[in-house]
Amino acid sequence: MQSTKRILTTLILTLLFTNGTLSQNTGSKIDGKSGRLKKDTPGVYLTAERVDKDSGGQNKPKRIWFRLRNNTLWGIRVEASGGNSLIEDARMFYDVLDKKENILLKRLCHVCSHTVVGTGKTILFTVPFADTDGSSFLRVNFSYEWEDLLDVASGREARHYVYFYFENLP
Repeated sequence: MQSTKRILTTLILTLLFTNGTLSQNTGSKIDGKSGRLKKDTPGVYLTAERVDKDSGGQNKPKRIWFRLRNNTLWGIRVEASGGNSLIEDARMFYDVLDKKENILLKRLCHVCSHTVVGTGKTILFTVPFADTDGSSFLRVNFSYEWEDLLDVASGREARHYVYFYFENLP
């Protein structure tokens, strides 16, 4: 009887220890302190995917493809409309600013729809090359999905922006 108790106790302790050890996965890339999925990557950021050239003989840059990336534990909301069936991208609303943060161009929505970019997800959109210049930068407004949409629209919530400097184009 004594040996059976000892075996059961050893078995239970082994199971508890193993379960605790396995649940503490040190290889996880989720960084709970910063709210990022990958701790070595910004929470929300833009990358330039490619530059399309004019199909005419001049081979001039026509449009830049950007990808908005959500590396946070929360969904983010952006002002965008559905994709164009020819190029299958979303139409994102954005600002172009100079180095002193003066607005040079404001692409606004007239009837806004909000697109949610889920955690770990991305959204692809284009910017006409004519909207860029080497000394300006792109600014995209976003809000977190948990923020009240009416409070965001009325300015009662903090505004969040993500930037891309056109001098960093590929």
